[in-house]
Amino acid sequence: MDPDREGLQGYGVQQDNPSLLYEYYYDADSGEILWKHYGDEVGDNARGMAGDIDPNHKGMEVWSFMGVYNAKENELTESDTSLAPWPHTGLWWDGDEMMELFNDGKFEKWNWNTSAVDRILKVSTYGGTLSGRYAQFIGDILGDWREEVVVTNADADELLIFTTDKPSDIRLYTLAHNPAYRNAMTLKGYMQSSHVDYFIGKDMKTPPTPNIRYAGA
Repeated sequence: MDPDREGLQGYGVQQDNPSLLYEYYYDADSGEILWKHYGDEVGDNARGMAGDIDPNHKGMEVWSFMGVYNAKENELTESDTSLAPWPHTGLWWDGDEMMELFNDGKFEKWNWNTSAVDRILKVSTYGGTLSGRYAQFIGDILGDWREEVVVTNADADELLIFTTDKPSDIRLYTLAHNPAYRNAMTLKGYMQSSHVDYFIGKDMKTPPTPNIRYAGA
């Protein structure tokens, strides 16, 4: 999340915490809280997300219903917290390093110049339907480092797989070869975005080659 800090970091939100804690950012190895935000009353800050959506700030942004913060700087990237994108699901879709958003069947991109989300496409335009507000699956399954979105048709007897048609000059190994990402693709319950264990975003470094081999090789 912070490419200048060694190791991994985490971000969490709180539901009805009696201490009024709403969200926090921490060192994943030591558990040290790096910053935290409180509300004015006990409340349900129900969802949060992390991803690099603003190239004007180094590292990932994190956001909930308290607004968009740059994780490294603990600074609001937009002072009007009501303009924050809905913290639903992220994915890598177009050709740049920035994370895009998938919200209620809509592919979107945060526009850091206008503090609004720009619509890319809707699955319903192509006959896709959701399970509640969620896709059946989001992840890199076709080998490019961008991610696919899998939904069904209205009769639930067909799978529709959405894959990007955007070219990219960024060369990464398929995300499914990253152990953290591969593990995250199996998570259900509260549906959340899958992340790799390195930084994908503005001015990212080339990640190390994954230490994997064919079974029996």
